[in-house]
Amino acid sequence: MIILTGSSGVSMPHLFKNLFIHLLLTMSISASQSYPVEKGFDHSQFDSLLAQFVTDGLVRYKDLRERGKRTLESYLTRLAMANNITSMPGNDQLALYINAYNAYNLKAVVDHYPINGWNPLYPKNSIRQIKGVWKKWEIQVGQKTMTLDDLEHKIIRKFKDPRVHFGVNCASIGCPTLANYAYTGPKLNEQLDERVVEFLTQPSRFQFSADSQAIWLNKILEWFPKDFNSFATDQTKKYRNYAGVIGFLMNYLPSDLARRLQSESVPIKFLKYDWSLNEAKSRATK
Repeated sequence: MIILTGSSGVSMPHLFKNLFIHLLLTMSISASQSYPVEKGFDHSQFDSLLAQFVTDGLVRYKDLRERGKRTLESYLTRLAMANNITSMPGNDQLALYINAYNAYNLKAVVDHYPINGWNPLYPKNSIRQIKGVWKKWEIQVGQKTMTLDDLEHKIIRKFKDPRVHFGVNCASIGCPTLANYAYTGPKLNEQLDERVVEFLTQPSRFQFSADSQAIWLNKILEWFPKDFNSFATDQTKKYRNYAGVIGFLMNYLPSDLARRLQSESVPIKFLKYDWSLNEAKSRATK
């Protein structure tokens, strides 16, 4: 019987056997490092972290770094290795991506905490002091490498739900506040509506009353008005570029304020954006 050999003199049957064993080991390792999501992704780790370290939209970063960093990194590892995300229902996908964005922003701050930057354009403790945090820092979600800007603008916003702007949080005071819970697919509509309503009750982010001379909006709504275009109506077209923004807000405002926006042409102004870190004081430990 003739036995074929490779250039190294190893018999081909033996070589095939080794390759087969290597293939099985590779498949085993790959399976152990990925997280199937066909039945939904478990966000309980992140939910617990947010409940523990977020109060009134502010984060106790010092405590999170000291007592929650391992859990945060474990959650992010699971997000990174999740597979078949696109097989999930749309709301489950969107909830996962919003959570990923918020969690990676928390990690960016924790990894650089305390922030004491030099850039005079921003407060010293701002996330903007972390060079390339959104445009260059590479993250992984669903076994794909991307930046935080990619995640926000190329994935999250592509779901065409403008309420995401009230759910994602960039670790800044000026941003809509960070929820103290993780988003989940089954509850996503209710949770995003809740974020919008909370936003409209915060004078630092929104100001409008029966006797207001103007409606004051958060800069987020100035930066992304096109995302709200589907809410523009004949009654709001007088607000031009912000016709969709006003139409969207009218769905959440008390009826008398909504009628005023419809019947009048209320001037639109924008509040100054505060890039300071959304940090709460740490709790004393025994």
